[in-house]
Amino acid sequence: MITYRSVEQQYSFNFPFQLAHEEKYGEKVDNAQASFFVAKEGDLVLLGTDGLFDNVWDHEILNFFSRFDKIKKGKDEKGVFFGGEGEEKELAKELGIWARELSQKGNRVSPFAAHASRDGMSYMGGKPDDITIVIARVLCAV
Repeated sequence: MITYRSVEQQYSFNFPFQLAHEEKYGEKVDNAQASFFVAKEGDLVLLGTDGLFDNVWDHEILNFFSRFDKIKKGKDEKGVFFGGEGEEKELAKELGIWARELSQKGNRVSPFAAHASRDGMSYMGGKPDDITIVIARVLCAV
């Protein structure tokens, strides 16, 4: 279950905010959105760039995590180890690889394609882009 999702920060469709040290190159860090939410011990926190969220739907990300949640320890069907120290790093890596694969598919209604359609544009497929993913597990909730 997704308990919190930040709002996309964009000027308009496909024109996201860019953080920079100097205002002439983008938004100052002070203008970034700050969010607070309650997390429980064991929760996974996922941070990602538009390269992830333009290509993978939220429900697909949930299915991806639930697949590995059932495995807990051991290897998945690809032979990748999950469930121990470094699990979050492996999850981020596998999710990034999958997002990249989806970004190159031309026959799919990606989140980016759906957003383009809502803005009156015709677009089909994924959107190749840089993909950055950080996954962290909450070890102790206060």
